[in-house]
Amino acid sequence: MEFIIMIKLFFINFGGYICLEANFSDTDRQPIPGYFQWHEDTVASEFLMCPNSCQQQITKGRTFAGNSVTTCCVEYSRPYWITSKSENLIGSLRLEPRGEQGFVIVPGVANDTLFNKILYQQGNLNVFPSSLCEFRNIVDINFSQNQIENIPDIACLHILDTLNLSFNRIERLDNATFRVLKYLRVFDLSDNKIQYIEPNTFNYRPGSLFEDFVVS
Repeated sequence: MEFIIMIKLFFINFGGYICLEANFSDTDRQPIPGYFQWHEDTVASEFLMCPNSCQQQITKGRTFAGNSVTTCCVEYSRPYWITSKSENLIGSLRLEPRGEQGFVIVPGVANDTLFNKILYQQGNLNVFPSSLCEFRNIVDINFSQNQIENIPDIACLHILDTLNLSFNRIERLDNATFRVLKYLRVFDLSDNKIQYIEPNTFNYRPGSLFEDFVVS
């Protein structure tokens, strides 16, 4: 019975992920001035926009190890929800205290956005909200300056791009935490109480552009 349930959950999660990818393909028809949508077989994310200057100033014949278009885009590309001027592209989720239930996630005014971000800073949040996986289109989490001690399994957030957990009370990192988060590029863990990082925690993940990791 457990095996059947696991299979059903996999297809539910994977189906939602495919649907999101399909919806995002519409952005190909919505160009952003100064940027082009960056596609690479070796890069997992489909949501990155690269400045036109990376194509205009660099000869295409250069190698990857040199100053190629790919190298330029790795450094200067930004997610579509940041470069786009669309107000309906990314929504803001908020946290509300609910007594014994702890904190619950409440959708913003626009609940039909393609992406979501959630910000809760300078509070008394000590655990991740249990309903986080109900919002699989979250791309940006900022729980800085709280009381969080552990990072739970957030593998459900397939397209998470940015995770800010600075100024918390986290002491350890497990190697399973980020194993499937291929889209994660920015992770801020500065000003925590890190005592132990399990081996292979930050092993290379095919397609990952994990470029900004801050820990102290």
